[in-house]
Amino acid sequence: MSLPVHFVNGPADGLDHEYTHLTRPLPSLYLADEDDRWRAVYRLVEGRPLVHGRWQYCAVRDRR
Repeated sequence: MSLPVHFVNGPADGLDHEYTHLTRPLPSLYLADEDDRWRAVYRLVEGRPLVHGRWQYCAVRDRR
């Protein structure tokens, strides 16, 4: 089982990814690019998070 995800806003805007190690959506995801040039926090969209078979995550401000 895998989890298809779509990212909205932030540095990963418009990217799709499939997490093969997740079986259910997490409330938030912490992302970094391969070169560690950027990092971002994404939260599961409330209300209607599943669109076209992909879980929608929107960028939020990192409070650290």
